[in-house]
Amino acid sequence: MDEDASTPETDGDPSTRHLSPSERIEEVASVVSHDLQNPLTIAGGYLARARSDGDDESFEHVEDALDEIRAISDDVVDLARLGQPVQETRPTDFGAVVDSCWRECSPGAGELVIDEADPIESDRNRVRSLLERLFDNAVRHGPADATVSAGTTEEGFFVADDGPGVPDGEYDAVIEAGYSTVQQRPGLGLTIARAIAEAHGWSLSLSESAGGGLRVDITGVDHVSQQTLRDDVRT
Repeated sequence: MDEDASTPETDGDPSTRHLSPSERIEEVASVVSHDLQNPLTIAGGYLARARSDGDDESFEHVEDALDEIRAISDDVVDLARLGQPVQETRPTDFGAVVDSCWRECSPGAGELVIDEADPIESDRNRVRSLLERLFDNAVRHGPADATVSAGTTEEGFFVADDGPGVPDGEYDAVIEAGYSTVQQRPGLGLTIARAIAEAHGWSLSLSESAGGGLRVDITGVDHVSQQTLRDDVRT
């Protein structure tokens, strides 16, 4: 079994605490009120310059800022929608979802290693959305030849990479809306992943992976047997 397949100790880790409904609303409001201000200010400044001198480059900067606003808007909608409590779950072939998600999200980027992949009980579409965020985070922040591993554990499942990881003392902050370790648009990927986990009644925690990168663990997940999965497919 891969060294990353064990479940790390997370007792007392604030990153595993679930947000209350009011805190979730506050989190979304924070993104809308804070993260949109920077691109709006940039767009306004360059638009004023473009009006005065007709510089094509200024218009291009305005367009870039508007693209950033659209991306943030899409993330906020996903955060609110995917964070709604899951109403129905079914046996899910975790390994198949991981494989197909990686092929679509990260074509030609790095290598995926699937460890044990037992079936789980989940909302398949939302688990796919969760994995999309974790894979995107690993690929965007890691090297071109990054190795990403995923698999199930006794308590749930994990995704780990061998990228730069998270600076010491910032595991809590990295899940907060708008956090980013790179000089670009603040990311909501891990925030949305946590919202999806909590929508299932699960917990999300972060730690250092065996390769020195970031490991994300989802715990509180119910596993199902292969027979249960096959029976569900037949129905």
